[in-house]
Amino acid sequence: MRVVGAPQIIVPGSQVSVVVDYATPIANNVIISLIDNAYAWKAGTAVAVPAGSGQVTLSFTAPANLTPNDGYILTGYIDEDTANWQNPDATAANYTVKVRAAVNDNLIRHSAISANATAGSPFRLCASYAATGPKQIKVNLFYGSPGDYTHLAGSFTANVTAGAGVISPVEVSPGSPVPGSYFASIKMGDPGATTGLVYGAEIPLTLAAGAAGTDISPGDANIRYVGRFNWADPDAPEFDWPGTHIKAKFTGTSIGVKLESTSTTYRYRVFVDGAPQADIVASAAGNQTYSIATGLAAGNHTVEIHKKNEDNYDIKTTKFRGFVLDEGAALATPDAAPTKKLLVIGDSISVGYGAAFTGSARAASDHAEKLSFDDTYIAYGPQLARHYGADYQIIARSGYGAYCKNDNISPSQSMRNRHDNTLFAQEAPSYPAADFSPQIIVVNLGTNDFSTYAKETTPTQAEFESAYGELLAALRTSHPAARFVLVTQSPSSQIWHPYVQNVAAANGAKYVHIAYQSGDLGLDWHPTLQGQTHIAQSLIAALDAAGEVWETLDTWRTTHFGSAANSGDAADAADPDADGVPNLLEYALGGDPDSAASRPGTGVGVSEFHLAIAFDRLRGDVTYTVQGSNDLVSWTDLATNPGTIGDTITYIDSAALGSASSRFLRIRIAPVP
Repeated sequence: MRVVGAPQIIVPGSQVSVVVDYATPIANNVIISLIDNAYAWKAGTAVAVPAGSGQVTLSFTAPANLTPNDGYILTGYIDEDTANWQNPDATAANYTVKVRAAVNDNLIRHSAISANATAGSPFRLCASYAATGPKQIKVNLFYGSPGDYTHLAGSFTANVTAGAGVISPVEVSPGSPVPGSYFASIKMGDPGATTGLVYGAEIPLTLAAGAAGTDISPGDANIRYVGRFNWADPDAPEFDWPGTHIKAKFTGTSIGVKLESTSTTYRYRVFVDGAPQADIVASAAGNQTYSIATGLAAGNHTVEIHKKNEDNYDIKTTKFRGFVLDEGAALATPDAAPTKKLLVIGDSISVGYGAAFTGSARAASDHAEKLSFDDTYIAYGPQLARHYGADYQIIARSGYGAYCKNDNISPSQSMRNRHDNTLFAQEAPSYPAADFSPQIIVVNLGTNDFSTYAKETTPTQAEFESAYGELLAALRTSHPAARFVLVTQSPSSQIWHPYVQNVAAANGAKYVHIAYQSGDLGLDWHPTLQGQTHIAQSLIAALDAAGEVWETLDTWRTTHFGSAANSGDAADAADPDADGVPNLLEYALGGDPDSAASRPGTGVGVSEFHLAIAFDRLRGDVTYTVQGSNDLVSWTDLATNPGTIGDTITYIDSAALGSASSRFLRIRIAPVP
């Protein structure tokens, strides 16, 4: 059986009516009971029904001694035996409708009989009321997300007399049935009044496209996935990191997407042909089809779906179950994936916490407000990636640091323990490092480690620097060819800034500090779009100053020789311009393999009776090893990858001149394995 119309408000001593759909293979009894929170029976009734299916209305009188504003529950079930129907099983699954008693008050509530509808069909709701006199009830249907009253799509009005009752079903159809997210609001007041109204909660609804279409499975080779996905179920790849996105090209005039989310707070930015569409607000009601666009011109189109937020109070995931296209439409071959790749490891700043907020800096009024302004798409990481035409992964979580969280000093809760997870909250499976090989890794951590708003102690300098170093070591093991950029930002100097600078120096990473400017900060003193753009532009300037940071040995070979293969003129040991410098040295030291005039070299000199050698350490996918010898036969490794990528390195030999009859230094270059 299914309750399709039940009051959420009961007035003591009033008549209670409940509408039930039922199906039974034999003659049976439909039973409705009102119980309290301790499962004690208060009232109810039973109606005999024949075999088959149908709809029945059951009515009973609520006891006059119900406690006002206390919680009660309606339960409905089918049973052949009515002998024990006043003692329902407290563990039964049919305790579904909570109600409240009301005395001498106007109350209004509504619920969705179905939160989903198809274009051409109405939404069906159930309205419950308690009125002290003649009242008018109005249900408004809006297109968009709850709280956005700019797009009225339809309405329903009913007049009621004093007492309590249920209006079911309330059917409301959109005037222009554009598939997407809707919500219903309900209010009650004197007929024609605009003040003194009583409101009920808003109900999210979803309208799906009505026409039959072509289902595209997640395994279609023409879908491009950017980010981390758990493919344990090939029909439902699962993801949760902010900034994760899905791209495709398609034919036809419409497109929808099937998402299964366990969170009602996740939002998705959607683009069709590069133009933004209405955000998708994921539903927790299992697998849902969300319309993205309809009425497109016939032909080829593009679609992108970007996860734009997190919910740091609610660890949930989303499963992608494919696209829905016009009947007979299909996906087209996608553009080749960019060779440039960016990885960002960070906290709420990297997530884009409050990035869409436009007011003056202040605290968020509640968690819902914070979520409404999160937008990873406009955070500095994706901005940086789009500037360079790179794919990106944003592995970031609000409240997390390099050593600990902002509310817990335990070192077990940090990005050091999460950075290699496919899904944030699940240690397994680990993300395969080979699936994403970034040339640039930006790490932006420290604020939460030294936050004291919810913890009394913070890590010591040694603890923080050690944890940060361990994180970089793990990342370097996974991505040995990557360049590292460590970032701090704030309106003033903070205790951890020199600590991060120390870590950068110890690990051959570049350190960039951004001083916030007026207008950079907004909600909960996080960067606004202006602040996020300031960070992005500062990083662009730092990377541009370091030269060609995205080029790899393979792309360099392709540029100069038309092939990435280590063979022929492109071979590491080849010297096609006959300048005496093999290709690998040309690449590592910034030479041009097509021109003998650009022969790169190193500088050798003497510094206080010690031999010194200088060279440009330009690349991240080769190792630079300084070697020393007294006879040009036996060579000893003195230093590997000294300094920071992008800098001119001067290495001073520890052996004093004169300690041996002769002394030589050289640089040995080798590709990173």
